[in-house]
Amino acid sequence: MNHGSMSGGEAEKPKGLPFFDYPLEWHSSRTATCREVLTAEECAWSRGNWRYWYISDLVYARAPLWFALATIGVFTLIHLLSRSSSPKSRAKGPLSKVIAGFRYLSYKGYNFRAIRWLTPSLGVLLLTATAIVYLFILTLGPKPYYWPNHGTKSFGNSPPIATRTGWMALAILPFNLALASKSNWITLATGVPHEKLQVFHQYSAWAMLVLALIHTFPFIIYRRSQGDLGAQWTANLYYWTGVAALIPQAYLTFFSWAPLRKRFYEFFKATHILAAVVFIVFFFIHCSFTLTSVDYFIAAGAVYLSGLWYSQLKSLFLYGFSHKAVLTPLPSGMIKAVVPLRSGGAATRAALRLSWHPGQHFFVRFISFRHLGLQSLTSHPFTICSLPPSKDGTSPCEAVFYIESARGVTGRLAAIAQKSPGISIPVMLEGPFGGIALKSFAQFDRAVIIAGGSGAGFTLPLVEDILARQKGRDAKKTLIQVVLAARKPEVREWFVEEIGRLHERYPGAEALSVAIHLTGDSRNGSSGTPSLDEKNIDVKVSSTKSRGEWLQVSQGRPHLSGLLEEWTANAGESVAIAVCGPDSMTHDVREAASLAQTRVLAGRGASEVYLHTEGFSW
Repeated sequence: MNHGSMSGGEAEKPKGLPFFDYPLEWHSSRTATCREVLTAEECAWSRGNWRYWYISDLVYARAPLWFALATIGVFTLIHLLSRSSSPKSRAKGPLSKVIAGFRYLSYKGYNFRAIRWLTPSLGVLLLTATAIVYLFILTLGPKPYYWPNHGTKSFGNSPPIATRTGWMALAILPFNLALASKSNWITLATGVPHEKLQVFHQYSAWAMLVLALIHTFPFIIYRRSQGDLGAQWTANLYYWTGVAALIPQAYLTFFSWAPLRKRFYEFFKATHILAAVVFIVFFFIHCSFTLTSVDYFIAAGAVYLSGLWYSQLKSLFLYGFSHKAVLTPLPSGMIKAVVPLRSGGAATRAALRLSWHPGQHFFVRFISFRHLGLQSLTSHPFTICSLPPSKDGTSPCEAVFYIESARGVTGRLAAIAQKSPGISIPVMLEGPFGGIALKSFAQFDRAVIIAGGSGAGFTLPLVEDILARQKGRDAKKTLIQVVLAARKPEVREWFVEEIGRLHERYPGAEALSVAIHLTGDSRNGSSGTPSLDEKNIDVKVSSTKSRGEWLQVSQGRPHLSGLLEEWTANAGESVAIAVCGPDSMTHDVREAASLAQTRVLAGRGASEVYLHTEGFSW
């Protein structure tokens, strides 16, 4: 990283292996003497706080470090306030307004149809913009960008703008790796699940790449002006190791762009770990124990490996290798995977250690080299669609997943299930992850659960959790309204059957109502991808009633914004909303929830509106 310092002379060619200067020092020395060619005034100027090379790590690496820690601290405080209060207590006083304001920023998004871009939330955009401005001020604010070297007068060989951007990029590394981990300290502190932190993992990667490029090109320009770029490449490891780190870094960053990642997901999933290892190894060699650079690699390894080891050891020792998934094809083309958790004896005690909350997901590794080949080594996230086994043994002891058939491993699983219904395949479970930040939707007056297509399974544990918590309770029950939009009418068959079982099992299920909207062409059962934000669609066409009064089936798209406006209009009522579906559906629900926050701020309608979103992918 130093590429030559201010102490005089050129960087010596490193000796020994693996490419480090010997003897190795944990932190390189900060001792420096002023160059003889500089006057006392010039020497004092070069040692200014924003220019002195020997404290550049303390000035420029710590600046983004403290920014990130302060941001995490703010969201940790918000999380603790939200967790420590009930909807009734939050509805009173200024706290309700503060929470509504933060939720507005968390829910509000924008749809740029011309470029087919659904933005992250307004809060994410504002936080990202703040970070960009902060980093650009640190990059472009201090002067000079290059040392005013001329003739025999030389202030140093590292352009100041390159020095500071290198340290800033290094400081971001621990946070980037923490955000990449499924089990991570940021999620533990803030309550934000790992899949919702992925946007910051990607944005921080872009920040590191841009800073790395700003770090790189000034050295090229300076060395070309000196006429020794080729000689430096040959004699100085800092140049070629920098390029060796930059290549995999660019690959990882550009492939994180959603269209590329989704198009080549299996390839990227198989190669990104290797590329990340190559990047970090060469980045470490490139820094070569300069000043306190090694501390950031230790921090990066600690935050990433602790989460990785916790997740893997939990999967290995707590869940073990004994679980098998029974695959059943569904009429809609989906797969129902059931993992039995109890078979008696010791297996019973082991099963009870496996627990989760509604809305969470597991990473599931299907182990069958015969059927899946090397894809048996990969794990994939699936929302768990059942409640955990209860300690009293009254609930089914199984984990249920509804899996949409697509390319890759899910397509192969669908083919296996179609060929051999009921086949058992060994699985390894890792998790649970994500889920709803609050304890339960049962604490709200009204719960609105919305799903699209294969997201139907997501609704089941949420509904059952509310019903189970209200079982035998005389107090006012939570009003549950489920909305399912599906192109394939076959989805209705298994979904209505599952909801019917809940009605039979829980006497208090009279508070549950279900509206199914078939969005496919009613004449031939097919349609293009629906746009769920169209307001001129009449959803009352071909309306039918069955299963008593709790089920309504309609042909047409649901008018989500209108429905949610109606359901959040009752004064003093607390409303919880959950959605799992296509990006367009999630965007519409987020928009409606953000508008509801403005009414909370104005003192109109519901006293609290909470939203949980579950994406098909991230």
